[in-house]
Amino acid sequence: MTNLLYSSTSFAGVPLRNRIVYPPITTGFADQEGKVSDRMVEYYRQRASGGVGLIIVEPGVVNPQAKLSKFSAGAWADDQIPGMAKLVQAIKNQGARVFLQLCHAGPKANPRVNGVQPSSASEKPFFFKYPTVRLSQDQILSVVKDFVEAAKRAREAGFDGVELHAAHFYLLSAFLSPLINDRIDVFGGDNKGRAKIVQEIIIAIKKKVGQDFPVIVRYHGYEDSADGLKNRDAVELGEIFRAAGADGLHISAYGVPEPELVGIAALPSSSIPSKDHPKAPFVKHAAYIKQYVNLPIIGVGKIIDLLDAEVSLQEGKCDLVAVGRAILADPQWPNKMAANKKVVRCIGCNNCLNSLAKGALDCRVNRGL
Repeated sequence: MTNLLYSSTSFAGVPLRNRIVYPPITTGFADQEGKVSDRMVEYYRQRASGGVGLIIVEPGVVNPQAKLSKFSAGAWADDQIPGMAKLVQAIKNQGARVFLQLCHAGPKANPRVNGVQPSSASEKPFFFKYPTVRLSQDQILSVVKDFVEAAKRAREAGFDGVELHAAHFYLLSAFLSPLINDRIDVFGGDNKGRAKIVQEIIIAIKKKVGQDFPVIVRYHGYEDSADGLKNRDAVELGEIFRAAGADGLHISAYGVPEPELVGIAALPSSSIPSKDHPKAPFVKHAAYIKQYVNLPIIGVGKIIDLLDAEVSLQEGKCDLVAVGRAILADPQWPNKMAANKKVVRCIGCNNCLNSLAKGALDCRVNRGL
């Protein structure tokens, strides 16, 4: 049945050898200055050599006070460009194409790392233990500039495009979500207002970096709360992004309950399905949006089997499939699956997620990564 997954295609104007995406998974392999390390280059080189079509490199943080962790990769300074260029070349030498995800940690920033109180769309925190500062309109415009300058550095380093991280309740996601954004100015209110910061970033990147430089947006197709984003909201947001000049969408979700987060986080759910959750639970949200928004779409979320990936494409639910933890567990997953060879299986333990709290990515079934 595997016809589409390994067929060549074009996504956001970029030719790809197949429809498999390695999505942005934070490694913690950058140095403390946010520069790419040799370990980080080798990690991504291995994923590219495994046969993936597109790699979206982990968050390139746009401002040093907006880091996700002590070892976040950075895109905030020109002296980070040479390392990024080395990373890009290592990936392209293996036949894959590469985007850089751009991120501001927002309400999920750790003040113990950054030395400042986290900033957000409002004073409503995501983690209750980390109070946030509401950004003024002038500060929002400064954030827009940070994203634009980071995109410019990405192009100079040779990336094929950038992805705006507007999911998982980092800063842009906090603006999009009614769970966090209670503003009543032009950057709040309805979907149009909450999407304005992302809209402005897309327009500004296209103006400064080039209309031919792809910009895609990763955001939630669904949030597991009565007051959160629903599919119809995600359609409206997708249309706003398309009209602003976005070239593609990457549909995640905060859609699986996590009881242990009750009393800790504003939304006691997760974007990372575990072994207890069904396979490919978020693809249905991508499928809904794809019916209405005329942009290529990446589906993501516990896509670990060849059949699940192929069916998602065959049924027109998405245009590309992001295979994250399965390729983390076995970098050769695309090549092995194509050759009907045995792969090292992801067991859905989420140790990869939990390990980042200790500093660097780890996998129970692939200690060497």
